Amino acid sequence: MTIDLKLKEMSFESLMAELQKTLDSLEKGDQSLEVSMKSYETGVMLVRFLEEKLKSMEGRMEEILADGTIKDLKVDVDVRDEHSAS
Repeated sequence: MTIDLKLKEMSFESLMAELQKTLDSLEKGDQSLEVSMKSYETGVMLVRFLEEKLKSMEGRMEEILADGTIKDLKVDVDVRDEHSAS
């Protein structure tokens, strides 16, 4: 199985976790230049797959909404400041 195929099968959350691990290792700064460059390449690849997944979800949302627009979600929430309620 190629890396691209493996990444395509991963969930958005799993890809985000992998990206975070990659960023954490880069931020430590204790890797050689070669390893850091490989980590950077991995991070860029993960970002691209995450963007692809987001675009795919946006497309699905547009298909669900027949007219192709994303409407604001109306939520009835009582937002009162406890201090002003007295």
